Amino acid sequence: MVKVGEMGRVPRGYGLAYLDYARAEGIFYLIPFNLIVRIWLKCYWKIAYSFYPSWFRRKLQSEYERGWDEGREKGYGSGIEDGYAKRQKDERYSFLKWLDEQEKNEKL
Repeated sequence: MVKVGEMGRVPRGYGLAYLDYARAEGIFYLIPFNLIVRIWLKCYWKIAYSFYPSWFRRKLQSEYERGWDEGREKGYGSGIEDGYAKRQKDERYSFLKWLDEQEKNEKL
């Protein structure tokens, strides 16, 4: 087994078995053994991951999406309600201002 870091040189006759992302290294074995190690690791992770229940993943994903949608709707809805309230307030203010101007004009 040979560990080669970034920009390192791979020795002749060695092939990549897997990448160690935590250390940013490639792990190399002699050519026939690198395939054996690679296949063994893929099988190991496939079996280990298969015990993680798929219903739990689906449930977690659906709950996450539901929460995201509810938060977006509440935020968007409150923005619309605030906009309506502001517009009504502005319209009422502008109407009252217009009435005051009409009263002043009538008195003159």
